[in-house]
Parts: sequence; structure tokens; C-alpha cells
Amino acid sequence: MRRPARRAARAARAGAGAPAGRAAGRRPARCRRGSSEIATLVAEGLGNRAIAQRLTLPERTVENRVSQIMRKLDRPLRVAVAAWVRER
Repeated sequence: MRRPARRAARAARAGAGAPAGRAAGRRPARCRRGSSEIATLVAEGLGNRAIAQRLTLPERTVENRVSQIMRKLDRPLRVAVAAWVRER
């Protein structure tokens, strides 16, 4: 199945009345500890390189983790991830 079809299927399952970032009947998205730490640093406004230096990780690893976080939370922008961090 192609990506746009997956997104359409996911949106159809979520329903029109579901809150953003959550499908109907599902629990709110959660992050594991390492991802949560990266999400917090994203919320502080740090870029991937600064996060990688602070956590002593390869920059590419941070890029992947940030992408995974945004995908899991269904929030396509770093600003939306920062808002999610403030909400919790």
C-alpha cells in the first residue's frame, strides 16, 4: 500500500471527531524514556546537532528518533511535538 493510501486509511480509522494525534478509542501516545528526553530537548528549541552533542549520540540517530516521535504522535512539525511535551 502506498503512503498516501496508508494515511487515508489511518484517518478513516481515527474518525472525524477524534482529537488530533489520537485515534478514536485509543490511549494517548506515549514515548519511551530516550524518546521522551529527545522530545523534551526538541521542545527547548534545540536542533538535531545540538541534541546529538548533548546526548552524545550520532546526529543521524537523533534525526531518526525525532522522525519516529513525530510519526508516533501523529504530529508532523517540531513545534507540534513541543506542544505535546507541554501538554503532558
